[in-house]
Amino acid sequence: MLDVVSRSQRGRICEYRKGEGLLRTPAVLRCDGEGDSCISVGENGRVVRILGTEISVDPEILTSASSGVSCQPMTKDGIAVLRLPVTGEELIPDDAEVVLVPNGFEIKTNFRTMVDQIIKVRRAAGYGRLVCILGIAEPANLALLAYMGIDMVDDGYARAAGVNGFSLIPEGMLSGNDDYSAANCAEMERELSKIRTFITAGRLRELVDQRSFSSAEEVAVLRLFDDIGYEYQEEACTIAGGRFSC
Repeated sequence: MLDVVSRSQRGRICEYRKGEGLLRTPAVLRCDGEGDSCISVGENGRVVRILGTEISVDPEILTSASSGVSCQPMTKDGIAVLRLPVTGEELIPDDAEVVLVPNGFEIKTNFRTMVDQIIKVRRAAGYGRLVCILGIAEPANLALLAYMGIDMVDDGYARAAGVNGFSLIPEGMLSGNDDYSAANCAEMERELSKIRTFITAGRLRELVDQRSFSSAEEVAVLRLFDDIGYEYQEEACTIAGGRFSC
């Protein structure tokens, strides 16, 4: 069962219950294989666990976001795995409560495609399902992804960047000589706490604007989202009463 506790435009705080388990979003799935909601890696690829339900997200035959070949979602116990590219015409089973996109990393540096695909995934999922996109999040864009309508991400990119000597903070990426994977994951959690606070206050856009200065990439994605996704944003805007900045 999904309850929307608070909302700031497309960003929202949800409580997802399954059996005795509770998952509060926005959330970051840890890639350490620990807990009832996490990601583990085995011989057959990644396995995502959400409130105890496990599903493999790396099938033997893969399609890429740039292939132009779309496919219908694979569903198990309420989790629908939907690979990019998405046309917007995919049929999500009625019993699916989570829509999981495993190949988000493929659109991370293609900003126009990123905006287009996130909008299509969110619309295909509808308002009553959680959307999780893997391989795309870091501290600098976490607020923007929540603002675009993504409920869950993973810390896989942050871990990989840290192992390769890159420190990720909300203000951008810094190059170093150490392993920053643990620090990067901690930054993700700290940023997540701020995002929840701003959503509760109805001021998520303000945080997104602040974070957009962290890199030229974030500025580009936000500008494209404001352009391409204007109607999509308007659907979730309050008519009056909110703060604004310019």
